[in-house]
Amino acid sequence: MPAAERMGAMQIAARAMRSLSGIRDPEPAQAADDAAPAVLGRVDCGGDYAEIETRFEPEARILWRSRRTDGPTWLSLDMLAELRDVQTRLSHGIAEDGDPGGRPVRALVSCSPEPGIWCHGLDLRLLARLIRSENVTGLRRYLQAAIDALFPNTIGLHMPILTVALVQGDALGGGFEAALAHDVIVAESGTRLGLIDVRLGLPPGIGAFPLLARRIGRTRAERVLGEGRALTAEALQALGVVDLVAHPGQGPVAVRSMLAMEERRNDARLRLADARRRERPLAYDELLERAEHWIEAALTLQPDDLVRMDRLAVRQTMRSLRASPGLL
Repeated sequence: MPAAERMGAMQIAARAMRSLSGIRDPEPAQAADDAAPAVLGRVDCGGDYAEIETRFEPEARILWRSRRTDGPTWLSLDMLAELRDVQTRLSHGIAEDGDPGGRPVRALVSCSPEPGIWCHGLDLRLLARLIRSENVTGLRRYLQAAIDALFPNTIGLHMPILTVALVQGDALGGGFEAALAHDVIVAESGTRLGLIDVRLGLPPGIGAFPLLARRIGRTRAERVLGEGRALTAEALQALGVVDLVAHPGQGPVAVRSMLAMEERRNDARLRLADARRRERPLAYDELLERAEHWIEAALTLQPDDLVRMDRLAVRQTMRSLRASPGLL
């Protein structure tokens, strides 16, 4: 197929993905005519969810968000929907507060409820099943749900709010992409972050390359992703991927200290994050097109590749991907 025709087909497929759920490129939340002083109550909505928890810290104006301890360590469809709902409530809550300059919530921090695991990425068991059955519609639905949860973080929710990934355990595969989508990455010492897709015969994620290139440039991003392995927080800090490395168990303290310091410095981190977004903008449709490329490659996987995915899926459900020789 000629390149121009192929690109046209990819764009049509991307539009098809968009139409599956009716979700569009998120727009800035519009302020309501009447002030809504109960914004914090609407944002602190952890009781509404089955797979995630939220906790608002009013003194620091931080909204903490994490998986539930008894929930999956991967991005299930339910978890993706809940993550998106938090973003929507937060955006509308801040816009309707009546005092945008006051910024009732100044930071959204994605953290972990348990040591050793931050996020094990996409649901490998589901992906393997959909790939084997050549269920393109199912693959599109799942990947679009992931994009809809990831994309708002890449644009700061269209609000003057800093998004922070507090990586307190391994962030692998789609978990690494989720961390990269945040403005700031704070990782505890000893944690590992990385993408393993290329070792399964897949392209390097959906948004991993453009998000990593935002931080360290295209050449180094290609090298890091091409190796297909996880790196330590310290190694990624040296590359410029991780912004701050904290001692084990001290991540929350490091985040609070960083945010307090930046407030005194006129929100330098927020300004830097905004400059980074403007320098390397990421379009929603670009992610949809990358998802189509990923699906196209996934449907060509060999049986041995799918067996490796199965093995990783078993380790994923056992809450550990540490024992994955040759992959991590």
